[in-house]
Amino acid sequence: VGDGVQYGFAVTGHGRDGINISCKVCHLQAPESVHFDGIAQSYDAEKDNYLRTRWLSMPLQVPVPFDSTYDRQQFGLCYACHNEARLVGLAPDYSNGLFTHSSPPPAGYPLPVDAVTTRFRNERKEGFNFSNIPANIHWDHLDMNWRAWDSDGDGTLDSKPSCVTCHDPHGVKSTADGINYPAMTYADIGIVYGQDDIGTYGEVSKTTYNERCNSCHLAVGIRYYRP
Repeated sequence: VGDGVQYGFAVTGHGRDGINISCKVCHLQAPESVHFDGIAQSYDAEKDNYLRTRWLSMPLQVPVPFDSTYDRQQFGLCYACHNEARLVGLAPDYSNGLFTHSSPPPAGYPLPVDAVTTRFRNERKEGFNFSNIPANIHWDHLDMNWRAWDSDGDGTLDSKPSCVTCHDPHGVKSTADGINYPAMTYADIGIVYGQDDIGTYGEVSKTTYNERCNSCHLAVGIRYYRP
């Protein structure tokens, strides 16, 4: 996947140095093809065929049903390697009050942790998060209670957010404009890191992702601070 030199699975994706995950960790090879899926754009949310058309070896629920609550099994493929508590856990002083959250919370959640270490967090009032401070923004998105994502690109919002709403494990769409964005985030989000007089921040520098995600944050320059 990709040109293998400037971008792609082995350069900017999960196969790059330091991660070195092979294709078959996540995919089952299609018996009728030398590729994993011989049909372009075969996923259709209405057919609920994401797992089959991607030949995934472990569960990754796409679309995420609107009437479901957060369940780690929905993201089983990702959590096979990534630590759930490090991604979505809340420290004692963290807020779970954002209006997009499930109410009541899913049983056993939010997961308690001593400290939130994901970079996708906001700890300053100057950061954008509807005054929900401090916040683990991974948790805010994965526990979202509305249909916000057009997962198959047909123009219809059909899913709650998932990991692959924002992250491209193959590292291709995360470099679509020639820039290697952090954490394999899609180029149409344009995540950049920086520091200003307030503190260290991550910034959403583009709004083109709104074509596939009905977002609450429509302006460029939205920042989240992590002192």
